[in-house]
Amino acid sequence: MLSNKILPIYFLVLLWLLCQVLCACGQKAPEVQFGHAEEEGVRGEDGQDNSQTETKEQSKEAEEKPPEICIYICGAVNQPGVYHLNAGARVYEAVSAAGGFTEDADETYVNQAAAMEDGTQIRIYTREEAQEKRDHGEEIPQAEERPDNPSGDGKVNLNTATAEELQTLPGIGEVKASSIIEYRETHGRFTSIEELQEISGIKGKVFQKIADLITI
Repeated sequence: MLSNKILPIYFLVLLWLLCQVLCACGQKAPEVQFGHAEEEGVRGEDGQDNSQTETKEQSKEAEEKPPEICIYICGAVNQPGVYHLNAGARVYEAVSAAGGFTEDADETYVNQAAAMEDGTQIRIYTREEAQEKRDHGEEIPQAEERPDNPSGDGKVNLNTATAEELQTLPGIGEVKASSIIEYRETHGRFTSIEELQEISGIKGKVFQKIADLITI
């Protein structure tokens, strides 16, 4: 009697288990994809490939970066040495890169506005060194002065020429060259080439010989 009651229960249990197995077999197994994880990882939320975008941005930055020059600055600066600056940099930028002038530097004995080229060497003199050079007739143009004749015609610039450069003129020896530099230091820049005749010994024929060879 008891066994007759248990059999239907076993049958129901087996039927339930069979249904569970059949249902499980009918479900679609999850797909596993390989080889896409890395690709998906570099794509942004908008679906664009970030790796390619970054490469393009880096290339663009490299193209926009201005060319550099390598210069050497020494003398009366706080950190003399070799520096890389943007092409077309001026002397004052080199001084700044080198930590600025020292306390005894002669800031007036250098053309701070001069442009530099790759391989340029700059020496900053102390006030004592600069004075010695001035005593020997060696003048360096100031920042506001033109370092050479902008016309590029090879003429000697009365306002910037050294004693050696002045002596390349016909009829101008060491004495007259020193007189020109002394006049320039006393009266300031020449305002005309004719003003050169104010200097003793540079009049008449001497001036006529050099008139076409000088400029201001």
